[in-house]
Order: sequence, then C-alpha cells, then structure tokens
Amino acid sequence: MRRKKEEKASQEAPKKKLKKSVGKTLLLILLPLVAWGMASIILFLNHKATKTISATAMMDLQAETNANAQSIATPLQMLKSCYNTYADTMEVVDFASHDQMQKYIAYSLKGQPLKNSG
Repeated sequence: MRRKKEEKASQEAPKKKLKKSVGKTLLLILLPLVAWGMASIILFLNHKATKTISATAMMDLQAETNANAQSIATPLQMLKSCYNTYADTMEVVDFASHDQMQKYIAYSLKGQPLKNSG
C-alpha cells in the first residue's frame, strides 16, 4: 500500500511540474509576444492617424488660405482697375495745366474699397 502511495505521489509530481512549466512557458513566451503585438498595432495605428490628421489639416489650411486670398484680392483688383483707368486717361487726355490733372485725380482718393486692411 505504501508503494502505491509512493508511485501515485511520484506520478503526480511530474504532472505538477508539467503544469507549472507549461504555465510558466506560456507566461514567458506568450505574454511578451502579445504585448509586443499590441504595442506594434498601437504604434501603426498612431502613425496612420497622424498622417491622416496632418493631411486633412493641410487641406483645410490650404482651402482657408485660398478663401482669404480671394476675399483680399477682389477689392484690390477693383482698386487696381480704378487706378489703371485714371492712368490710361491721363496718358490719353491732354490736360491744359497741372492743376487740372490734380483736380481730375482728386476723385481717386475716394475710391478706397479696403477700409481696414491692417
């Protein structure tokens, strides 16, 4: 009877060691592997998100810049057109005196479509 207990105890000992060693092996191998995999996935997704957000921000910034440039350019273009008209007229019309020329261009001072451009 004693022998059977000893044999039974000796058979259980390797099973416990086997269970411990399998658990330990799984813990030592799988845990770092899973952690590394999760970290890799997080870094990859972070990189992709950064690129996407940067691209979207640049497109929005470019669109806003174009809109601002257009809103500034329109009144300036009108002002330039007005001054070109004065310049063309002064080249064609033969004014009798310098005072007449100044009187003609005095109205150009009123053509200021940009009130606050500072």
